[in-house]
This record gives sequence, C-alpha cells and structure tokens, in this order.
Amino acid sequence: MTSKPPGRLRADAAHNRRALLDAAAATFAEQGMDASIAQIAARAGIGKGTVFRHFATKEQLVAAILRDRLDAFTAAGAALLDAADPESALLEFMTTGVEMQARDRCFCEAGTGISHSDPEVRAASARLFCNCAT
Repeated sequence: MTSKPPGRLRADAAHNRRALLDAAAATFAEQGMDASIAQIAARAGIGKGTVFRHFATKEQLVAAILRDRLDAFTAAGAALLDAADPESALLEFMTTGVEMQARDRCFCEAGTGISHSDPEVRAASARLFCNCAT
C-alpha cells in the first residue's frame, strides 16, 4: 500500500505536505536511507505525527520522493527525444542521470529496494523506460 497525494487538502495541510516532501528529499539526499523521521520532521518544522498522517511508513515517504525523481528523469528524457543530434541527447540524458545519483544518496539506495515493492514506483520506472525507449 502506498500513500497517494490527497485530492483536496486544507491550505495548511498542503503546505505541511510540501514542506515534508522537500525536507525529506533534502535529508535523504544528504544522509541516505538512514535519515530518521524525527530529523525530517524537525527540518520541515512539523511534528512526527504530521509525517505519519501523510505517510504511514518511512518506505511510503521514500517511495513518494523516488516517484518524483523518476518522473523528473522521465521528463528530462522526453524533452530530448526529438533532439537533432541523438548522440548529444544521449550524453545529456546519461549525464542528467549520473548527476541525480551523485546529488542524492537516497536515489540509488531506494531505487533498488522500493522500486520492486511499490506499485507506483514500478509504474514511474515503466514510464521512464517506455518514454525513453521510443
């Protein structure tokens, strides 16, 4: 079971969710999967209870961030599909992927375990493969 973004949130809840995702992404990028929910909550300026109201488990939080990263990588690849110089486009796409991994410790760590267990991450991975393989 994964946490889906709610359809309509109160303004304060939407703000807390965005702050949580931004803080979690930055903390996981710096510290990897060992970062604690308490560290993330403190960085976001919210309580741990708020984290768990949005995401029942740490894995669901990581999966949400990984889906965002995969979607960004997919968009980068899709933008290069019609490039005049395919070799340069491939190099740019690969460079983007390497830079994402270098900046984000969690991207590699989470990608191996969560990508197999979270259906939404598997779908994001499939979109990346399908969009970039055409």
